[in-house]
Amino acid sequence: MTPCAPLRIRVAQATHPGLSERINEDAVLCLPERGVFCIADGIGGEADGQEAGHIVVTTLAERLAQETLFLPLEDTVGLVRQALDAASYRIHDRAEERGVPAMGSTVVALVLSATAPSTGCVFPISISRMFSGTRKRSYARAGKRSSAWT
Repeated sequence: MTPCAPLRIRVAQATHPGLSERINEDAVLCLPERGVFCIADGIGGEADGQEAGHIVVTTLAERLAQETLFLPLEDTVGLVRQALDAASYRIHDRAEERGVPAMGSTVVALVLSATAPSTGCVFPISISRMFSGTRKRSYARAGKRSSAWT
């Protein structure tokens, strides 16, 4: 098998609060060298949605920074799952610290294979009710909602 060249992607990003909102609750992470892209949108009406979206992308960036480049797709997908689980706990803890009843975000993450760019995994996740007055978490886990494509 002939090895593939590293993944090369041109990336641009921009967010906008929309026509009816004053605060932009979007957070974006683009790591083309790792084949990882993420949009986290804090949910309007949820307390501190802007912070929740930021927690998601910061946690993902921190987790991936600990690893080497050009990991196999399965390993990168596993790291993204771990990071999203960690973000869930961080959002829960932050909501508890601030005494807010709910913090949330929707997340869409795309992971492309560094060695086979036509292969990847999409994570459409709703973590809109991370914490709602109880210690119980309601979180659509990436493993159940992600889909691989080729």
